[in-house]
Amino acid sequence: MNKGIIKLTLKQLLDCGAQQGYARQLFSNHIKPYLIGYKGTVSIFDLSNAHLQLKSVLRVIMHLASKRQNILVVNHFHEEYNLYKFNHILKGCVLLEGHWRGGFLTNFKFIRLYTVYTQKQHPHLWALGTPPALTVFLNTTLENWSIKESINLGIPTSVITGSNFSEINNVLYPIIANNHTAEPLYFYFRLIRSAVKRGLIKEQLGITQLI
Repeated sequence: MNKGIIKLTLKQLLDCGAQQGYARQLFSNHIKPYLIGYKGTVSIFDLSNAHLQLKSVLRVIMHLASKRQNILVVNHFHEEYNLYKFNHILKGCVLLEGHWRGGFLTNFKFIRLYTVYTQKQHPHLWALGTPPALTVFLNTTLENWSIKESINLGIPTSVITGSNFSEINNVLYPIIANNHTAEPLYFYFRLIRSAVKRGLIKEQLGITQLI
């Protein structure tokens, strides 16, 4: 593994299907500037934007990991695409799989209960005892109030979103790409994992340029 680079190319994004959006009937006008057209009834994203957006977020993740700051990764689609199988090499993050419970980021009694359970099942994960320095939503559902909770608390927020998301202007780090099929979801998660690992390497070895 090259400890100095997170490789991310447009071809990788294309190969994993990151260009595929939602059907026209789920289209949001907020996403229009990020489209290059349609294939049948399905919107197609401009991956040059997604490439730059992902690189920007990965740099932030790497920096936060090097400072031992908590990063919360949220997967709403846990039933279809469970990510715990990757956790044996995911350190420096708290992974929340499942439906968002209201007040998750403010009710620290619940957070402690959740993370105590999580660490018993996955002791290599970090606990979330304070608000995260960054929240990354790998996908969006109709429960957009979960994202609003993060935004309203002033937590830097990144959302990988398809063409049906209307809160894009309120998100600090939006990533306009496919968020509803397995292959790109796992690909994004692996990128996050790599950024965290390199951030920890940066802390340990004093490497100054990792992306």
